[in-house]
Amino acid sequence: MTRRTRTIRIAATAAAVAACAIVAATAWLGSSQGLAWAARKVVQLGGGAVTVEGIEGSLLGEVRGRRLQILGGDFRLEADMFVLNWQPAALLRGGLHFGRASATTLRYQSLSTAPAKPPASLALPFDLSIAALEISRLEIGGLPAIDNLRLGYSGGRTTHDIRLLQTQSAGWNVDGTLQIATLSPFPITGQLQAVRDATTRALQARATVTGTLEELQIAITGSGRGATMQSSAVLHPYAEQPVARFEAQARELDLSAWATELPRTRLTVDANAQTIDSRLTGTLRAENAEAGTQDSGRLPLSAISARYSGSGRDWTLPALELQVSGGGRITGSAALRGDNGTMDVQLRDIDPARIDSRLRPVRVSGTAKLSGNTKAQQVTARLDGAGLQLQLAAKHAGDLLTIDSARLQAGTGSAEFTGQLGLTAARAFTLRGSVSRLDPSRLAAVPSALLNGRISASGNIHPQWQAQVTVDLADSRWRNLPFTAAAAFSTQKSRWFEGTAQAAIGRNRLEIKGSYGHPQDQLNWTLAAEDLRALDPTLGGRLSGRGTVTGATDGLALDFTVDGQQLVAGKHRIARLHGRGTLAAGREGPLQFLVNATGLQLAETRIDTLQLSGNGTRARHVLEGSAKGRDATAVLRATGGIDPHARWIGTLDQLETGLPWPLRLNGPAQITAGRDLLIIEQLRGTLFDGEFGPASLRAENGRIDTQGAFRGVAAGRLLPHGNGLESNNLRLGGEWSLKLDDVVNGDVSLYRESGDLTLGGGTPVPLALRKALLNLAAADSAISIALDIDSETMGTAAARLQTRMFHRDSGWLLPADAPLTGSANLDFRSLAWLRAMLPGVDRVEGQLAVQLRADGTIAAPHLVGTITGDRIALRAVGAGVDLREGRLRATLDGKQFRLDEFELKAGKGRITASGTAELAGGLHSVELQARAEHAQILLAPQWSATIDGTGRLGLRDRAVTLEGKFSLDEGRYDPGTRSKPRLGNDVIVRSAKPETAVKSAALPVKLDVSIDLKDKLTVRGNGLDALLGGSLRITTRGAALAALGDVRTVRGQYSVFGQQLDIERGTLTFAGPLTDPGLDLRAIRKIQTVEVGVEVTGSLQRPSVKLVSVPDMSDTDRLAWLILGRDPAGTDRAQLAVLQAAALGLTSSGGTPIQRQIAQGVGLDEIGFAGSENSALGAVTLGKKLTEQLSIRLEQTLGGTAGSLLRMDYMLSERWRLRGTAGAENAGDILFTLRFD
Repeated sequence: MTRRTRTIRIAATAAAVAACAIVAATAWLGSSQGLAWAARKVVQLGGGAVTVEGIEGSLLGEVRGRRLQILGGDFRLEADMFVLNWQPAALLRGGLHFGRASATTLRYQSLSTAPAKPPASLALPFDLSIAALEISRLEIGGLPAIDNLRLGYSGGRTTHDIRLLQTQSAGWNVDGTLQIATLSPFPITGQLQAVRDATTRALQARATVTGTLEELQIAITGSGRGATMQSSAVLHPYAEQPVARFEAQARELDLSAWATELPRTRLTVDANAQTIDSRLTGTLRAENAEAGTQDSGRLPLSAISARYSGSGRDWTLPALELQVSGGGRITGSAALRGDNGTMDVQLRDIDPARIDSRLRPVRVSGTAKLSGNTKAQQVTARLDGAGLQLQLAAKHAGDLLTIDSARLQAGTGSAEFTGQLGLTAARAFTLRGSVSRLDPSRLAAVPSALLNGRISASGNIHPQWQAQVTVDLADSRWRNLPFTAAAAFSTQKSRWFEGTAQAAIGRNRLEIKGSYGHPQDQLNWTLAAEDLRALDPTLGGRLSGRGTVTGATDGLALDFTVDGQQLVAGKHRIARLHGRGTLAAGREGPLQFLVNATGLQLAETRIDTLQLSGNGTRARHVLEGSAKGRDATAVLRATGGIDPHARWIGTLDQLETGLPWPLRLNGPAQITAGRDLLIIEQLRGTLFDGEFGPASLRAENGRIDTQGAFRGVAAGRLLPHGNGLESNNLRLGGEWSLKLDDVVNGDVSLYRESGDLTLGGGTPVPLALRKALLNLAAADSAISIALDIDSETMGTAAARLQTRMFHRDSGWLLPADAPLTGSANLDFRSLAWLRAMLPGVDRVEGQLAVQLRADGTIAAPHLVGTITGDRIALRAVGAGVDLREGRLRATLDGKQFRLDEFELKAGKGRITASGTAELAGGLHSVELQARAEHAQILLAPQWSATIDGTGRLGLRDRAVTLEGKFSLDEGRYDPGTRSKPRLGNDVIVRSAKPETAVKSAALPVKLDVSIDLKDKLTVRGNGLDALLGGSLRITTRGAALAALGDVRTVRGQYSVFGQQLDIERGTLTFAGPLTDPGLDLRAIRKIQTVEVGVEVTGSLQRPSVKLVSVPDMSDTDRLAWLILGRDPAGTDRAQLAVLQAAALGLTSSGGTPIQRQIAQGVGLDEIGFAGSENSALGAVTLGKKLTEQLSIRLEQTLGGTAGSLLRMDYMLSERWRLRGTAGAENAGDILFTLRFD
């Protein structure tokens, strides 16, 4: 073997051995033993600074451990349940790569007290990358914990790139990126996005980071729950005061939207601060636009302002001011010097009623002072008001909080209290107080009283609360009635009551004696209330009862009896009430009760009888109820039992109600009810001819979860009467799914299934609905409402609204001041449907489009939009109105409605209008201008009018002003004939009882309108043919109309009794009330040399009518000349009859004839004049119908020898009658009547 060969063999052998050693070493390092050895070496090299527990896995792959702690000189790092998955091959490339690193908890705590300094370098000696670093919980010092941190990292020698993939902190989901250079000055860039309630993105924030490690610039913007926020800051992390400059603003901030227990606000907040001479100095200003009392869920502060300055443990608050609702102020100052602090507060004109509306209004002023250190603090206060004074002295030292004295003086009455509260584990407390002639109504809105007595309580809060209480109120009065109360009892978590208590007010007495809480405890109660009105004016009647409550391991037992007469509670009344019942202990203990009530008036609903009963055992019983009455009927039946947790579990088997809400179950519904718990499942039934269900409800500890649906509900049953809408078999359907907890979430929908609606009125108009849909969506209490309507008759309407619900003591509410945003679009393709709302209108045409945007609040929406109308036409044949080619342009700008353009064609002319209306806080101001240009406003057979002029409509301070100046271009009026059909006096018209009109206060109207007839009004009818002129100004005098001016006859004739009279003069003079003008009318007929006529003078209310002539003559001769046209001498009987009729016609004035008026006055059916064969002057006739068959008639001639004649008629049938005549003639007749139609 040559040396070369031997050398090669030795080398090969060494290589093989080395390879084997490497393989063996690698295999050993990849084993658990190798990992354990490496861990021990790390701990040894750490010199006690490193602790590793529960290590397992492989150094060549994944390393897992239960706990890792690294204790540095100035920090401590701990990781629980950590996992490291690395790739050793990356070492060959000069770097370190982790595919995954995770820990359930990573805690970092700084232990250094020295000021931090910037590092010289952030560079790593190698490149490092972590694909996914997952930390379930990251805790850094006292900062808020960060949950579910997930990030990626790459960097090393030049930069550090951090990718925040998914992080949760304080309920926020955060992601972003951050880049930091490794060399000074360490420039930084980054951005973060944060979202809370990710499904709805209700809250969003964005932050950008720039600058260097020694000077960071941070800008943050955010929005959510109706608020917007922005802030910026300059930070010097290594300076003594790290905040160099800070600014922040918030708008429309509602605290209740962030936590239901906080008050409702509308805050504008501005804050700023900057470091001057190492002290942070700044200001804070907050204004609350919706301040209110705390019992209404609001914050009773309208503004807060403060100035502050300090650093470390040295801070001053030189100026603090709180503006309280109602004009009061709280001012003060404070200082913190190391461990010692002081605060002084002054109160000025604070009205307690503006803080809580249940308190009495009074102006309170005073001072308060707080001082102390970390071990002890003292507070003193004194408040004074009108007849009120409060003094307080309290202190905290060690483990004891003490009220040295608290005294309230109210007039001649007072209350004093002292007490202590231990701050050790037991939290022991004592409280002692006394009252003397104290009237609580001086402090709050409670009944007047005079209280005298003492009260004391002592006990502890932990580990289980317990207290001993004594109350002794004697020689007191309540609503001026004798009042006593005494109690001596103990109470604790396991036994709620043990002792006695009694109270008496007037003739009302309540007594409780015994114990309750432990098994076999028995508590007895007795009530004898003979005058409930003495307790409260809204109550009334008598109520008595007694009962026993017995404790047991398997549920309480009780028995009771109760009786009441003429019970009143507000608008509710019960004439008589009787109830009795027992419930024995144990699951099989008998349960039986019966309650009867009669004569119930529940608000507007009358129920004659009401009965509730239960029979069975605690575990299984039947509950039944029934109500019968004029306004409501109901039947109920349920089967179930009480479980060991005092919950009632069973089924609602029957529920039927009558009008006005007809309801019937289609099957049993599952019910679970207990304390703060109600569960209803599988509720199905019929309602308003439709079906509902399955529906469910779960209400537990203030949380509500409900779902359901309904179909085919008849809308006609739901429409209020008199609203102008009538159902044409309209059927509705809908679904709902709602969850109400700290926030409201869910959906509600209501939609048309079939049928239609009709607009009622003079001309009913079907809407021809094709679609009607209402959707409501709630997300984190933010409410979105969508409404869509499509009507073939009207057009389309679409609205989108957003608002917010709020939780108050009374439940979830949509208050009047809830925020509102949204939009609405209405497209009326036709206006023909308006005919239903405009009686007497024959045709309405046109198109109208409305586009609106809304913000503000529910009660005060701020509306912005446009209203556009085209081809508008209105025609009323009867009234003679024919307007066409209308055009409308209007805008709405929040506080103002502006009519930009309005035009209607009227005949050959037009009517235009423009103006504004101020809408801030309601309709308070209107200013509209109108103009008529040759506008033919009336055109009908009986009248027509064409006018020119201008008018104005104004509204200010609830007073309406109507002004105008108009002139008549053409006018015509034809009233027709004087005679019109009338119902006889024996006709009585009966109609349904009219609905009572809702009275409203009329707005005062100031009227000033001038009309110039311009000698162009033609009047024809009732015998008149005249042309009128003149001018008139109509105004208001108080509540009456007044007029100034005259209407005169330019020319004309008047036809009466077949004769034409020329109107010589005719003037109506107005100088006072519009209804009583002065009259000056004269109409003449000229015959040969004679002029005769009629003259009317006086006023419309008291006219004077007389016949006139030239030459002068008697009225009989004037009438003959006027009617017959000649001298009355030689007048025959027929002509005389004409004159008589004319005279009667003149006196009747177109109304009831004079002879009929006289007859009715004396109780006759007939008084008249008739011609007579034997008398030129005729005869007077008197008639009376005595019965349906018998009538009599008396005729007396006015001249001649005929004398008197009495005639009697008796109707035998429709055709046969008997007649007897006596007097000037004596006869008897049998008459038969034969009619030819």
